[in-house]
Amino acid sequence: MQVSDAGRLRSFEVHSADGHFLGHVGTVYRAEDSVQPLLVSFPAERDTPFVAPLFGAELTAHTLVLAYPAAQVTDGPTVDTDVVLSAGEVGAVLGYYGRRVRFSRPLTERRKAPATSPPRSARCRSSHRYQASATRTCRRSS
Repeated sequence: MQVSDAGRLRSFEVHSADGHFLGHVGTVYRAEDSVQPLLVSFPAERDTPFVAPLFGAELTAHTLVLAYPAAQVTDGPTVDTDVVLSAGEVGAVLGYYGRRVRFSRPLTERRKAPATSPPRSARCRSSHRYQASATRTCRRSS
């Protein structure tokens, strides 16, 4: 799957390989030096959304079909909506889905938010080497 704008996936419907509707894409994660997305979280409205890699996924006009069955996804890793993912957390997600990766930096290292980050009243996610796309999903605190 080739996507030139990772943010384009936000709000797409997410379906499992066996056809189950899983929600809508919330956050899109991509490698720091890449435009291609690596992970997505869903459903967007859940406090601890599932997170899955995009290896083998198919993309239609407004739907993302993951390469994994619903049972595997719903038994899989979740993330809090207000935390960043470390390289180790990304590795754990990829490992759960059968993808092994090597890291050149500490697995617990988290990337600091850029100087142009949203105000503290907004909560966004990004991570070392894997960050939310330029059009990150943010939720304003009530």
